[in-house]
Amino acid sequence: MKHFVWTFILIFAGTAGFAETHRLALTPENVHWGYFDARIEPVLTILSGDEVLFETHIARGLERLRLAGATDDEFPESMRIVEREE
Repeated sequence: MKHFVWTFILIFAGTAGFAETHRLALTPENVHWGYFDARIEPVLTILSGDEVLFETHIARGLERLRLAGATDDEFPESMRIVEREE
């Protein structure tokens, strides 16, 4: 049993280093509103096991946050830029 456990740990440790962490920023170039279209080129390609950190926008835009009581100075600049260029 000890041999199996060590083999598993070595295999797992040896493959864990290959995964990458990607950041997908909220930019007008990375946003597509309204529908899915397979003809649109991907903005990021990843490998199995990679991790992706997404910066997201709220559905129906900043107006929805304003209605909930948020002020413009509370919005990240990236949200304001995407909203302006929509």
